[in-house]
Amino acid sequence: MTDIDRAGLGKRLRAIMAHLEIETVREFAATLGAERNAVSNWINAATSGNPPPVPAMLKLIERERDLTLDWIYTGNPARLPTGLFIRLSALMDGAKIPESNPDLAENPELPAQPPRPGRGSPLKRQQPARPAT
Repeated sequence: MTDIDRAGLGKRLRAIMAHLEIETVREFAATLGAERNAVSNWINAATSGNPPPVPAMLKLIERERDLTLDWIYTGNPARLPTGLFIRLSALMDGAKIPESNPDLAENPELPAQPPRPGRGSPLKRQQPARPAT
């Protein structure tokens, strides 16, 4: 593992909290088996003090198996699944992630996926224009 990205570490921990639906630092500290004050320092990107210990971060990985220590500590997404990386990145940027597709919630008769063109759907493939004669 390379050097710890202390500034990004706090943002990543906040994103993990949101992803795991953990609402308070106290609850997050209990999940990690750590003191609330220490966890608060980690989240607030304190540049002094110790970084989160690996055993505490492994407890996060027990809850979300696709997380990696490399991403938590350095921000390297190389081994994160793409969907998880996109979700965590959006959470880091403060985006609200919908719990379900609102269109499907309002109209359960809609298909789960849009039909593909050319497969009996109303979306016909465009025919190339023919030269005028």
